[in-house]
Amino acid sequence: MFPPAPVRDLRVTNVEDDIVTLRWTSPGDNMDYGNVSYVEVRLDEDPEALLKNFTSSKLLEEKDLVNGTLSPPPGGQIHEISIRIPISLDQPKTIFFAVVGVDSSGLRADSWSIFPANLGKLGRPPPTFDLAWKIGIVIVIITLVIATALLIHFLKRRRQNQDIPVAYSKS
Repeated sequence: MFPPAPVRDLRVTNVEDDIVTLRWTSPGDNMDYGNVSYVEVRLDEDPEALLKNFTSSKLLEEKDLVNGTLSPPPGGQIHEISIRIPISLDQPKTIFFAVVGVDSSGLRADSWSIFPANLGKLGRPPPTFDLAWKIGIVIVIITLVIATALLIHFLKRRRQNQDIPVAYSKS
């Protein structure tokens, strides 16, 4: 008997607030043939934990899904799920995901892909300056520099004109 093939194309295809969409090609029961009995989708904030001790990381359950199912399609078909992250997101963080197929004998792939999702703080994102604002600020700064240079130039000329003695003749 052979274990299921490793999932090698795991991808995060969408992140919205605390919902992440994952997509991969479903492994087969024996390498790429047949259907695996189930898939384990695990997540962790530490990629080393997923690599060194896969089963100690948080196991996703059907209740964590907002779209899709953990019941795998036949080997070779695309499997996509959307999940609500079941950990606190009080500040921006990177969460790492891994998927492993398990066959009817309990054999699992001996390796797996790990893929990150960058999740920000929930709520409205901080405001950003678009290009028009940046250009406007640069124009205002340049205008102020030119106006200041012209003012200094005219004040110097005025002072120079006041320092020239004027000779008057009596007539």
